[in-house]
Amino acid sequence: MESQALYELEKEPAYWDAQARATLDAALKLRPRDHQAKNIILFLGDGMGVSTVSAARILRGQMEGGSGEETMLAMDTFPYVALSKTYSVDKQVADSASTATAYHCGVKANAKTVGLSANAVAYECNTTFGNEVYSVLRRAKAQGKSVGIVTTTRVQHASPAAAYAHSVSRSWYSDADLPSSARRQGCVDIATQLVTNVDIDVILGGGRMYMTPKGTSDPEYPTSNSRKGDRKDKRNLIDVWLKAKPMFCSALLRGRIDHGHHDGIAKLALTEAVMFDRAIQRAARLTKESDTLTVVTADHSHVFTFGGNTPRGNPIFGLAPKKADDKMPFTSILYANGPGYVHINGTRGNITMVDYYDEEYMQQAAVPLDAETHGGEDVAIYAKGPMAHLFHGVKEQNYVAHVMAYAACLEPYMNCPPYPHTHTSSGEEELHASYWNNKAKQALFTALNNQPNVRMAKNLILFLGDGMGVPTVTAARILKGQMAEKSGEETSLVMDTFPYLALSKTYNVDQQMPDSAGTGTAYTCGVKANYGTLGVTAATPRANCKATYGNEVTSILHRAKQAGKSVGIVTTTRVQHASPAANYCSQCRPKLVILGGGREYMFSNMTHDPEYPSDTGDRTDGQNLVAEWTKNKKNVKYVWNKADFDAVNPKNTDFLMGLFEPRDCRYEVDRDPAMDPSLTEMTEKAIKILSKNPKGFYLFVEDNGRIDHGHHGTRAKRALTETVEFDRAIGRAAELTSELDTLTVVTADHSHVFAFGGSAARGNPVLGVSRSIAKDNKHFTTAVYGNGPGYQIVNGTRPDVNETISSDKDYRQQTPVPLNSETHGIDDVAIFAKGPMSHLFHGVQEQSYIAHVMAYAACIEPYEDCGLDNHAGSIHPSLLLLLLGLLLLSLCSV
Repeated sequence: MESQALYELEKEPAYWDAQARATLDAALKLRPRDHQAKNIILFLGDGMGVSTVSAARILRGQMEGGSGEETMLAMDTFPYVALSKTYSVDKQVADSASTATAYHCGVKANAKTVGLSANAVAYECNTTFGNEVYSVLRRAKAQGKSVGIVTTTRVQHASPAAAYAHSVSRSWYSDADLPSSARRQGCVDIATQLVTNVDIDVILGGGRMYMTPKGTSDPEYPTSNSRKGDRKDKRNLIDVWLKAKPMFCSALLRGRIDHGHHDGIAKLALTEAVMFDRAIQRAARLTKESDTLTVVTADHSHVFTFGGNTPRGNPIFGLAPKKADDKMPFTSILYANGPGYVHINGTRGNITMVDYYDEEYMQQAAVPLDAETHGGEDVAIYAKGPMAHLFHGVKEQNYVAHVMAYAACLEPYMNCPPYPHTHTSSGEEELHASYWNNKAKQALFTALNNQPNVRMAKNLILFLGDGMGVPTVTAARILKGQMAEKSGEETSLVMDTFPYLALSKTYNVDQQMPDSAGTGTAYTCGVKANYGTLGVTAATPRANCKATYGNEVTSILHRAKQAGKSVGIVTTTRVQHASPAANYCSQCRPKLVILGGGREYMFSNMTHDPEYPSDTGDRTDGQNLVAEWTKNKKNVKYVWNKADFDAVNPKNTDFLMGLFEPRDCRYEVDRDPAMDPSLTEMTEKAIKILSKNPKGFYLFVEDNGRIDHGHHGTRAKRALTETVEFDRAIGRAAELTSELDTLTVVTADHSHVFAFGGSAARGNPVLGVSRSIAKDNKHFTTAVYGNGPGYQIVNGTRPDVNETISSDKDYRQQTPVPLNSETHGIDDVAIFAKGPMSHLFHGVQEQSYIAHVMAYAACIEPYEDCGLDNHAGSIHPSLLLLLLGLLLLSLCSV
């Protein structure tokens, strides 16, 4: 009943407007706490990727009797969010040891090593000495703070161990695990270092057996041989710690999230994540935000996907409403690889209600492995308290430790703020701690000097990557670097450099898994809507034409046009597709610039296409809508090919329509540069035309068709190359506009069930194969989908694959569930922002919040009385610097 009442409220635009206004008001009042932190709490969800957080949010809501999608986790309420790049120095897909060294010690490291720089080589004891790096916990203790570790794993596990130990092997839990050669060379086991390296005040977790002499009976399991003491040296380290015992820094780690995912048992992983969030909530009640910096993050993600055409409130562990192409049901939660790979007599296992309610049910996987692998995509950082605002944008993982040290004025920031330090390097220098320390100091200095631009925005640009979830962003980043003949992981996309970042909840009012229409209504009109509907409230059911009237909502484009701004749409799909279509409606005046595909919908079915003469238009009403659009306009141009497009002079063109394909534009990998302009070229032309208006402009730029369509076809190469081109367009827009007067927002409407992980060394081709072999003795790609047409089981076995096959533009990555089209994902997507009022994008928000921030920044309806100072003219930052330099020269010459 409560869920039904909420659903009725959500049908009204006033509900979403009020919610966004309240959030906007809170964001405007948000002031950074720029004083020193007394306490630091680091919450580490081992393996807690963005998709895990999104699924856990819904699970928590459903455990509390709601539909789940609208629920807020405790971490969702934190005001600052950033993304963390998780690769290790030697691995594209990292482990918990190297990542722990990064976020505890501030230095990226090699896989399997703990508390050591990348000069240390896994399992080679003699490389330990001289390469030790020190954690924030140790530095806090050195300055007189109390310190503690709380974990649901063994306290000697990699994630807590990096807080106190230095070891070339994360697995040397006790002296019994040390090779004799390592003992002779002076290496010490992790359990011993727990009680000797740092005087830790509170230690809570598992791992008793590594602390007591070999053969000692466990007090809880006295008859168990497997739980007896493990130490060969006969020492009782619990007694050693007690004898050493005569405000606080703490780390809480949730390792069982990771273990549940590795086992392919999502129920275990997600219930752990919910309990983790409850601990975060409890800590908030016991501490004060005024003096405690609280950081919640993950070491890495997993190849966990969450999609299917699920309605609103669908049980998180439930079945998708439709059966797969093999006529069998499937769960919305799936893994790209792992122990859930099940095929019997040539078919995948059937699923019943009993199965997915089972505590031990393994979700199906595309590739058979003994243990599911980590994922390679970015993870989120949620922060609140003193100096929490320094977490912003996309950062290297080691940056976490530097912010915590700076906030508490710990070494090396005892005389904070730090000095500016510029340092560029790669390759060999990554092996040294100084490289990562200097890189983090530089990022920290940039963050400290980042001042919000609180002026009115003259121009608004919304870049929409349809289907561009966090795994897509990360994989595209690596691909961009590899296309430039680099290893790729260290590369930055243009959107990565934007100073402000938030996460967006993408569900539709009636659907757990969203589509591009309902989401388009949210981010362009500021109101959440039903699946498949455009520019109307949720009071309008899909396909009910009569319900449209009276339920219309207006877009930012429409409101910007009413305020006298020039407006335009650029897309690589048909311009009538859902995402661009959400920008316009029956009330809208003509757009000044329209560039994309979709010719056939503008011409009569008696009109032959100029590029493909055997094809005709699609209209049965006989209308020529291009002629209608150009009628009564001055300085207007219509073009359909690259030559005519290039000939358009922005100086004497006020209206431009370019329709370069009958339907969607070609994928970037297929595009004929002699016939069709690129997304970057279309974006440039649009900005040059629109920027002539002294009142400014609004521009919507979408690489919808091709990121989204590539994923739907489980053709990762197509999706990722589209994302790289999308980022190029973002970069070109930045060159043509000024951050002083232009608010630029980059986001996605939804994600996909795309994941990439597996055993991948640093620089492994992102579209390549894993370095390891699956249980069926065949290779597998690191990029895999949760469902879709890539299901390739033939005679009960999956085909082998090599890099030549997987790098083909039409190769379909494998999936565990056969569908004609891969589905959207349900996980949160990122919002990257820069320019006036971009600091209002923070934390975790409803998707409809985007339109409200853009309207507020430009002081357009309903925020005409925003009270912001007018934009800072049209002077470009580079010109400003030049003028400043000339002024200084003139002063010096006097």
